[in-house]
Amino acid sequence: LNAHGYPGSLSAGGAISSGQTYSFKDYSGADVLVPNVTFIGCRFRSNSVGMWNVLVQFAGAGTAKFSYCTFCPEPSKVAAPPNAAWPSAGTAAPVSGGDVPAYMIDITDSYQYGIRNTDGAIELDHCDIWGFGNAIDLHTSDGATITDCWIHDASHEGPAVEYHQDG
Repeated sequence: LNAHGYPGSLSAGGAISSGQTYSFKDYSGADVLVPNVTFIGCRFRSNSVGMWNVLVQFAGAGTAKFSYCTFCPEPSKVAAPPNAAWPSAGTAAPVSGGDVPAYMIDITDSYQYGIRNTDGAIELDHCDIWGFGNAIDLHTSDGATITDCWIHDASHEGPAVEYHQDG
């Protein structure tokens, strides 16, 4: 919503090609398997508890850039972060009987990684990442630059999944 030139809605995301810029697209998961791609004001959404919203994996030189993008659960499950205000309201509330605290979305409504970067460089600028189990997973020596991003409102981990919830 805050990206310069936001037209008021997103259009459906599709195939991703090297050397292209994609603005204001809506992706239900995406695999970035080519270098030199830029995303501006895009939303990447998923409820894949054991997977990612975006996989960045390409060999060789190049970068995948994300500017003013959102990484979130499917809006049909969770339309907005559950917090009343930042920092998350009620974070000191106790958890009893296995209930999910009101300030966390349930694991079944979440996803594991906003971005899983296994090969290739990435840049994130002014991105919003919430509702995750592990937010960003970096397994590359190609470099990552994360600037002015908001990583917040992790999901509740549940008993059967090993989420770290530390961004």
